[in-house]
Amino acid sequence: MADNGFIISMINFEYIFEKLLEVFPLLATSFIIVLILTPVVAKIAKYLKAIDIPKFAKRRIKITGKKDKTLKSRPRLGGLAIYIAFIVLMFFINGFTVYSISIGIGLTILMIVGLIDDIKDLNGGIQMTFQVLAVMVIVLGGIRITSIHIFGHSFSFDAYTLSLPFWEGLIKVVFPADIITIIWFIVIINSMNWVAGIDALEETMSVVAGATLMLLSIRFGKDDMLAQTAIFTGAVLGFWVFNFPPAYIIGGTIGNTILGILLGIFAIKIDGKMTTSILLLALPIIDFIWVLVGRLIKYKQFNPWKLMNISGEHHFHHRLMKLGFTVKQVLLIEISIFSLFALAAYYFAGFNILAIIVFAAIVALLLFFALLTFLRVKRVNVQESEKDKGGVEPSEVKKSPESVYAY
Repeated sequence: MADNGFIISMINFEYIFEKLLEVFPLLATSFIIVLILTPVVAKIAKYLKAIDIPKFAKRRIKITGKKDKTLKSRPRLGGLAIYIAFIVLMFFINGFTVYSISIGIGLTILMIVGLIDDIKDLNGGIQMTFQVLAVMVIVLGGIRITSIHIFGHSFSFDAYTLSLPFWEGLIKVVFPADIITIIWFIVIINSMNWVAGIDALEETMSVVAGATLMLLSIRFGKDDMLAQTAIFTGAVLGFWVFNFPPAYIIGGTIGNTILGILLGIFAIKIDGKMTTSILLLALPIIDFIWVLVGRLIKYKQFNPWKLMNISGEHHFHHRLMKLGFTVKQVLLIEISIFSLFALAAYYFAGFNILAIIVFAAIVALLLFFALLTFLRVKRVNVQESEKDKGGVEPSEVKKSPESVYAY
């Protein structure tokens, strides 16, 4: 069975390794750029007072009017370093095409709005309005979902096309594809934003997704997307060094929205059928829908703008932490589950069995460590319960409360 000019069985490790070597300089360059820029961005954030403060501390400040100097707070704006690295290297490899310019404008809109929000805390409705504006620019640049293939069935969304003169050419408006694409981007942006509730969770998911999308780019013969996903993965890895719990800096609104929209773009451009892309991003999408439906039922709020801005601790990572898991343990558990979806994406993309076995072994190792984590938490919880009932706490059990918090 041929696909994109080569046989599936020929997608072997040697070919994959050669293609990865070709883009490694881009990955390494973006990694180094972000590694250098992030401490600088942290200082800028402190100067601009773009500081993340825990919710409990915000309530205390509101009541007392004073800030506790022992309070653990971190600078925001970390996504600015990722934005700079990606924009610079994208234009370097693609030049100033309609495609790259539309992405550049869209990302810049999100960066500016994110910067303001990280400093001033913008209204959710304003943020959503500019998200839609940024997405519309990208869609008009030609990035849209024209069809989806699910379980052998194809659904087309290009029923009507309108061509409009613009600059030196034409721009197209495709209905209902453009509307569906805008909804897709908004869901992905806010799904990734919502998983950013603990240190490094969104960033680690993005690294796993980026690495998976690099391999999918090779599988589907998309060299241009391979280069861009390599830049993306390297940039997020460079930031991850500073974001791993306890985080030195967090991505802030800039990071949340830019990571989300870039993953949404890659998902469309790499796999036109969207099957593997939807599967890869299933965990944050499911969490997004689960929380949204829960809010709808609980608050009887049918305004989507207000519904998405209701705060609460109902996300998957919040539920895991209420079971007694620490931030690092939750991170391990969620990434293990996310990796399972990535493995499924490899399978449906048509990688040969040997490649899938290797990927499966890596996922199995993650799951093994996640299981050990679960058993450890369960054992400690039982011992603490016995102590509360008058039992004797074993001498080897030591409680070490984590200073890292969910935000």
